Amino acid sequence: MKLEVFEKIISNIRMASEKDNKIYALGIDLINYHDLHNETVSYLLKSYYGEEGVDWIDWFIYEKFQEGKEPLTAFDGDEEICKDIEGLWKLVEEIRKEGFNDITLPKEMSFEERMEAFEKMFGKS
Repeated sequence: MKLEVFEKIISNIRMASEKDNKIYALGIDLINYHDLHNETVSYLLKSYYGEEGVDWIDWFIYEKFQEGKEPLTAFDGDEEICKDIEGLWKLVEEIRKEGFNDITLPKEMSFEERMEAFEKMFGKS
């Protein structure tokens, strides 16, 4: 993936997350509304960069920069990695080049399986 495309994707995800956080602060929870979209984006990124690559992307987007806190750092030996989007891109592209196992979609439970799991957790009513 070209760096400029990657930068746009990461920037858009971060902006959407920031908007969700601001709306949530107003008492509006849109998590269920955005679940399908977020899951789709996650599957697309995982199919391209693998689980490890997406773990780094998620860390960069959701944990590295937290409001009111110093940015977190990550190191490979003595060298800091993922300082910026370009550093993140270099890391996940390297992970992709090294190869990874493609993702496996989780098995969707049938209604009966969900009810059985519910009963195991909370007992029969």
